[in-house]
Amino acid sequence: SSSLKGEWIAKDGSGNLYMRETCTTLLELKPQLGGAPRASFSCKAAATESEKAICSDPELASLDRGLADAFEMTREVWTNRREARCAQKQWLARRDSCRADAACLRRALFERITSLVAVVMTNGQLDPSELEASRSCR
Repeated sequence: SSSLKGEWIAKDGSGNLYMRETCTTLLELKPQLGGAPRASFSCKAAATESEKAICSDPELASLDRGLADAFEMTREVWTNRREARCAQKQWLARRDSCRADAACLRRALFERITSLVAVVMTNGQLDPSELEASRSCR
């Protein structure tokens, strides 16, 4: 049913994650090939507890890389880049509030990937809650 849109519905033995995007479409995220997953940022420069936790956990690092890929896809469709940058900064602050809590970070990464996929699927429109929050940025 459409009430499952955006919910993660499966993780297979190979580490692939599947999310219902529409009633008939699944989004598949595959883990990186070739060695341990790397975060989307330099782990040598990791400054926050959340960044250090992402660098030390292969699943979180892989999700972070997937998030970076999703963010890159949105750059082609986002209609207001200032709002997009602001929404990302606000999300990073929420992510950092997880500190080193892996479950919290995993949830935050999943939610952000879902949000970014929605931006692509709606041709650049921010989620209403993000749009409202982004208006507070200067």
